[in-house]
This record gives sequence, structure tokens and C-alpha cells, in this order.
Amino acid sequence: MNFLLETDLLPQIETYILNAITPTEKEMILSDIELSSIAEMESYLSTRYDTGLIFTALPNPIPVPFVEYRNRLIVMYLVDIMVYHITARIIPKQVPEIRGIRYEAAINWLKMVSKGQLNPDLPVKQDETTGENTSLVSYNGFPKRSNNY
Repeated sequence: MNFLLETDLLPQIETYILNAITPTEKEMILSDIELSSIAEMESYLSTRYDTGLIFTALPNPIPVPFVEYRNRLIVMYLVDIMVYHITARIIPKQVPEIRGIRYEAAINWLKMVSKGQLNPDLPVKQDETTGENTSLVSYNGFPKRSNNY
């Protein structure tokens, strides 16, 4: 896996489900599902936030100033999305209800973030040349006109 650690999954997924994946395929399958889940999250976040920085951040073992660490909300919702897809892959007709609920909660959070209803502490997109924030929408119009009759 690239962004997540296997220990991130353990509180959310039953060990028998992880053990259902054969050891030879485990790393490949988990990596593939992780990349798909990240792509799903990026589709919501990429309009306002720098997803390259978000998904290359380091795990947070010891706080060090000026180092970008993984956002805990991103990790939590990514795990929820990923565990839903793992469960659906292994037992497609018996996905536990809690998996569906947590998956929907993650998608709803992503939708609210993409609409600007929530503002998590994530790195915003910036223009490479000017360094200005490009995630904000600028509303401009023509100057007001006075019409005399």
C-alpha cells in the first residue's frame, strides 16, 4: 500500500476478511483497492485541494514542526471507502450494513467538502507561477449600468 499502513485498516476490518485474501495476492489487491479509493476521493477533492500533497503525506509517528502529516479525517474516510470495497470484493452479496453506512458517510463528507460546506485542514491548490490560491471561485460581472428613460 502507498498512503495507508496495514495498521490503519485493523480497527475497521475483521481479520477473517483480511485473511480471506491469499498472502501472495494480498499486497497487490490491497494496493489496487487503495489506489481506486484514493482516485474516488480525489474526484471530490481535486477541485479545491492539492491532492498530490494530501496523498503523499507521511504517517504521524512523532510530531515534528513544518512536516506535513496525513490528515486523520482523510485516513478515516479512506479506510472506510477501502474496507467497503474489500468487503464487496470478497463477499459481494453479504456486505455488512455498517460498511454501507460508513461508506455513505464518507461519500457525503466528500460531497460537502467539494461544495465548500465543510473546510477541513487540507492544503489548497495554488498556482505554480504566482503561488495564489486557485481553489476559490471568483465571481465578477460587468460594471453596474444606469439606464435613463
